[in-house]
Amino acid sequence: MTSVERKLAAILAADVVAYSKFMSINEEKTLQLVKLLVEEIISPEISAHNGRIFKTMGDGYLAEFPSIVGATDCAISIQNIINKRDPSGNNDDILKLRIGVNLGDVIVDTGDIYGEGVNLAARLEAICEPNCVAITQRVYEEIKGKGSGTFISLGKKKLKNIEQEVEIYSYIIENNSSDYEGSIGLNEILPSKPSIAILPFENMSNDEEQEYFCDGITEDIITEISRFDNLFVISRNTSFTYKNKNMDLKTVAKELSVQYILEGSVRKSGQKVRITSQLIDGLDDTHIWAERYDGLLEDVFELQEQVTQQVVMSLVPEILTKQALKSSNSTRIFDDAYDKAWKASALCIEGVQVNIPEHIDRALELSLEAITKNNKCEVAYNIAGLCYLVQSLFRWGNDPNSAAERSLALANTLLSHVQNSVTGYRMRGFSKVRSGDFNGAISDLQKANDLNPNDSETVFGLAFALASIGKSEKSKELSLTAKRLSPKDPFLGRFYYLSMAMCYFIERDNNNFFDWAEKAIEASPNAPIRRALMIAYAMEENDKELAEQHYAELINFAPKFIPSVLNGENILFADDEHRQRINNGLREFLSMAE
Repeated sequence: MTSVERKLAAILAADVVAYSKFMSINEEKTLQLVKLLVEEIISPEISAHNGRIFKTMGDGYLAEFPSIVGATDCAISIQNIINKRDPSGNNDDILKLRIGVNLGDVIVDTGDIYGEGVNLAARLEAICEPNCVAITQRVYEEIKGKGSGTFISLGKKKLKNIEQEVEIYSYIIENNSSDYEGSIGLNEILPSKPSIAILPFENMSNDEEQEYFCDGITEDIITEISRFDNLFVISRNTSFTYKNKNMDLKTVAKELSVQYILEGSVRKSGQKVRITSQLIDGLDDTHIWAERYDGLLEDVFELQEQVTQQVVMSLVPEILTKQALKSSNSTRIFDDAYDKAWKASALCIEGVQVNIPEHIDRALELSLEAITKNNKCEVAYNIAGLCYLVQSLFRWGNDPNSAAERSLALANTLLSHVQNSVTGYRMRGFSKVRSGDFNGAISDLQKANDLNPNDSETVFGLAFALASIGKSEKSKELSLTAKRLSPKDPFLGRFYYLSMAMCYFIERDNNNFFDWAEKAIEASPNAPIRRALMIAYAMEENDKELAEQHYAELINFAPKFIPSVLNGENILFADDEHRQRINNGLREFLSMAE
C-alpha cells in the first residue's frame, strides 16, 4: 500500500476579480489580459520568492512556498505592482486580484497538493477584498517582524466548510480602494478632505430619562455638519458605537480614519440647556478649542448651530459663508414635536435592532403625533417612514400591505413642506424600493446623495436598489463607499453584507454568495431577505438541511414573509430571471416540506 506524503507548506491562493464579468464583455481581450498578468507579474514574483504554481483554474492560481514569509512577501509584492500600474483602480485593462495565504498541513500526490492547508488558503482568498491579502492568525504570528507588510485584524470569521472560526488579518496596499482601513499611520489613511467624527454627547442631567434628549442633540449636530460636502463626516450609526465608552480619542481617530473628533456633553435643567463641546486633532491628540453654550430649551437648535458653525469654521473656513445659509436650524424651535420625535427615534432603533413589533408600533404613534404638532419636523417623518417600511418588510402591524404607500405619502408631504429635504428624498427612495419601483427609488436616492454625500444610509439604499435591478458592480462599489462612511455601523448586516450577498446571488457566484450571506445573517439574524435568499441557494445546492435551518429561523420572526414574496407583495428583484430564481427555490422548499 502506497504511503501518503504529508508536509507543512505555505500556500498562496489568488483569483482574478470580476473575471466572469470581463469574459462576458470581451472574451479574447480578457484571456489576453490574464495571460499578461501571469507572464509579467504572477509567475515572475512567485519564482523570485522561491515558489511554484502547482494548479491553475482559469482565473485562479495555487502556489506552494518553502517559507511562509516568502509566500506573504510574494503576495504583497504582486498586489503592490498591480496597484502601481493602476493607482486609481479604474483601469479595466489592468486586472485585480484577491489573494489568501495560509500555512498548514497538506497532502502531496504526483505533483499536486491537497488538504486543509490548501482549502483554507482558498477560503481566505474568497472572502478577501480586491487588492488585498488575507492571512490567518497563525501566519500573522509566524511573519510578525519578518515580513514586508503591515496587517490589520478583521476579527474571527466563519469560513465555509471550516469547522472553527478563524482569526483573519488583512494587508492593505497604499491608495487601495478597498473598504478596509489599515493600521498604518493615520496621516496615510485620511480622506482627501477634512474628516471628522462626532461622538455621542454625554448626558450630564440628573435624570437618566433625558438620555434620548442628549442623543437627539448629537444626531442633529451630525446631520447639520454632514451637509457640508467639503467635509468627510462619519455617520451616526458608527459614532454611537462609542456611546458610554471611555476611549483614547487618538485611538478613535485611528479606528475611524478621521483627523478630528468632536465630543461634548449636555445638561438639561427645567427650561435651561447647556451644551459643552471640544474639538480634538486626532493626529496628536491636541485640543483645537473648547466652548460652552447656554440657552433656553426652545433655543436648543440655535445652540447646535453655534457648535456646527464653530466646527466648520475651524476645519474649512472658506466654505462657511457659502453654505451656512443652507442651514435649517435658524427656522426651528425645539418644541413638544421634537421631544416626541426623539423619544420615537430611541424606541424605533431598539425595535429594529432586536425585532420588537410593539416598539415599532409605539414609535410610529409618537412620530405621527409629532408630525401633527409640527409638519416640518423631519426627524418625526424619518422615524414614521422607517416604522412603516419595517412593517412592510416584516409584515407586522394591522395593514402591512399599505405600509409602503403610507411611507411614500409621508415623504411627499415632507417634501411639500421642506424644500430639498434629504430625509424626504431618502424616505421616498426607500418607499419606492419597498413598492418595487427600483428605478424611481434610484432617482430619489441619488438626489438625496447629491444633497448630502455623507449620508451613509442613502448610499446603502442606493447600493441595495442597484443590486435589485442587477447592477452588481456599481452596487458593490457604493456598498464599500457607505461602509467607509460608517465603518462600525451596527446595522451593517442589514445593508452592506446583504447588498453584497444579493450581488453575488444575481451573478450566480454561489461560493461568494454563501460567504456574504453568512456574514449578513450573523450580523443581523432576524432579517428576512437574507434568510429567503439562503433557502433558495440551499435548494439549488440540494442542501435540504441548510434550507430547513433557515426556514425555521425565518418563520420565528417573520412568518408571513415567504408568502408575501411569492404573491408579489414583497418584490426583491426587478428582473424576472432573478425574481423567478428565488421564487422557484422557495416554492420547491415548501413543496418538499409539505
